[in-house]
Amino acid sequence: MDVPKILETDFDAGFMLVTDLGTTTYISVLDSTKPSCAARWN
Repeated sequence: MDVPKILETDFDAGFMLVTDLGTTTYISVLDSTKPSCAARWN
């Protein structure tokens, strides 16, 4: 499983800089048979 590398953070400001994972979005690979799992990402 590919995961982003965390480059910088400023949690007080709500900021996190991570590496790019390419052109595939997380929402596109979620299991469509379990739509409740995707609800929080829409």
